[in-house]
Amino acid sequence: MSLPNSQLECTKDYRKYADTVAILAAIYNLFQRQPNIARYVGIETRLEKDKKEYKTPDLVALYDENTKGLIFEIKWSLPLDIALLEKEVQELRKYADSFINWKNTTGRVEHQDVVLICHMDDVKRTVDIIKRVSEQLSCNFLRDNGFAVWSWTITPAKLGERKEELRLFRCYGKTRKSHRRHA
Repeated sequence: MSLPNSQLECTKDYRKYADTVAILAAIYNLFQRQPNIARYVGIETRLEKDKKEYKTPDLVALYDENTKGLIFEIKWSLPLDIALLEKEVQELRKYADSFINWKNTTGRVEHQDVVLICHMDDVKRTVDIIKRVSEQLSCNFLRDNGFAVWSWTITPAKLGERKEELRLFRCYGKTRKSHRRHA
């Protein structure tokens, strides 16, 4: 790879990473402005399984009067190698199990929804792998309500015309959280 190509790849990776930070900030901002959607719990919150094992999703929230959970896993880049991508998808299983330390009165939730947010460059092949992997008994949660894949677009600001705009959109599956349009 020549130096100019290497610089372009580095710039592209930096922009994708910066986008994921913007996504975290946007979701946080939405929950702060409209707490009726969900209550923000934290970024990289340590969720504990029964066996003193901890998982740290990128963003965690509670909804429906703190009885249900939302887990967001944001990937700015996913492997091109199919075997590595399949392994990455299978690792989402860690968020399908129950946790005992949700930030509510009982420490538990009725269920939690898992949302994988990935870059548009990765979404098609990721969804293809999810459809294939979800046939495995250990990964059938990938085809249930409560698992979704989202992607994003960011429109650049136009001087004097419009502000920068970030849009998240569903590419696969759905959460159990009721979806009313939120401003």
